[in-house]
Amino acid sequence: MRRHNPVLLAIFLGFCLTTVAFAIDVPLKYQKHPAKSEDFYPYGSNGVNVTLKRPSGDWTFPTLVSEKALYTFVKIGDAEQLFVLDKQKKDAKFYDRIYFDSNGNNDLTDDPVLDGTIRFGSNNQYCNVEFPAVDTKIEVDGQSLPFSFNPRIFAYMLEQLAKSEFDEKSVSRSINFMVNLNCSYTGEFKIGNQKYSVILGDSNCSGRFSDRFSVYKFKKPPPGRMRVFGQGDGFYITTGDKIKVYDVLTLGDMLLVKDKLFKVSISTAEGKMTLTPITDNLVPLQLASDAERLSLYSEDEKHCLMAFQPSKKIKIPAGKYRLFNYQIFKKDIQGDLWRLNAAATTESPWVTVEGKGKSVVEFGEPYMPLIEVRVRENTSRASIGFDIEGKAKEFVTDLSHISGELTQIPLSEEENLDHRPKEPTYKIVKADGEVVTQGSFRYG
Repeated sequence: MRRHNPVLLAIFLGFCLTTVAFAIDVPLKYQKHPAKSEDFYPYGSNGVNVTLKRPSGDWTFPTLVSEKALYTFVKIGDAEQLFVLDKQKKDAKFYDRIYFDSNGNNDLTDDPVLDGTIRFGSNNQYCNVEFPAVDTKIEVDGQSLPFSFNPRIFAYMLEQLAKSEFDEKSVSRSINFMVNLNCSYTGEFKIGNQKYSVILGDSNCSGRFSDRFSVYKFKKPPPGRMRVFGQGDGFYITTGDKIKVYDVLTLGDMLLVKDKLFKVSISTAEGKMTLTPITDNLVPLQLASDAERLSLYSEDEKHCLMAFQPSKKIKIPAGKYRLFNYQIFKKDIQGDLWRLNAAATTESPWVTVEGKGKSVVEFGEPYMPLIEVRVRENTSRASIGFDIEGKAKEFVTDLSHISGELTQIPLSEEENLDHRPKEPTYKIVKADGEVVTQGSFRYG
């Protein structure tokens, strides 16, 4: 009979137990997005107002063609960057040139000139001015890092703008300048034998890629129930070959992969994401349904849990949480695969997780159709909305046919919508049975 050395066995077991608590350092690789590709890349945008006033301070400007150039600052990384909107020619129909203080030396004469293309909309009532990608260096936490973005000018009510005095008020109302994300960071890590691929997006094009989840606060929230909207950078994770648009979670401070919980720290300045295991002071929480992706946030919004392929029974820090969103894959009776995405509403319940009794996050089936009728003030017109509600009073935000050719569920016949169920119909009748109107709802 083979005998084992008890000392060596104890050392081996101790090593195994301690290594699972080691942090995982995930190297982050910068990638500029290609100009044309069928692959998905994260999107981000930051829109800012422009002004007719030249900025104060010691600046060196090029000779400007436009009689009324426009100025704006955009914070990218640690510093605010100055942009000047000008024209390539004096008779240009709109602003189609940008000067950008790329090197941050307050001199716009030693930076590349950005020339764009004006595209007018119907009846010339609005226009887009598109510019080539800008590759630059930005300061983030004291480090010089690459960054790429696409500038864009959008203007509307052009006829009214031309008739106005072209003052600060009309400019602010009609012209918007934005920078759109053209880069991201990628990484890979393993848990056991399973490889996970991640992409970090920059939703507000701030250059940081580490903005955490928070609930978007409306200045004047509409009455009644509404969807909970979050803001924060995108955290894309998959075990597949390629990241897709629906592989996203809003960046939180915790990541749960199956039944393993980690604290998430991101530093593009150090070129890494660190996943530190959380094992102490955790309490059980049950999920009402299987999910591919799921997010919970705490009542004080200090914590947001991103869960990828979570077990139905998980352990998390004690607190009061609400479901934020989730994604489910499921096959229909014929075996075709569907994907459902849903998001919480202001009526979705809070769940107290404290280890006393059974704590459950309810969501999912049964789903119920909801019809909302809104009568417009001082008119005889009304709008009708159609939503689908889950068990936690969450709204379904997307339902898509993913694969298979056997489904008996009717699909939409609209262009680019044939992956979604056929639009539901409605009929409005008077008390005496007379049909007032009928038709189909539309997506969007």
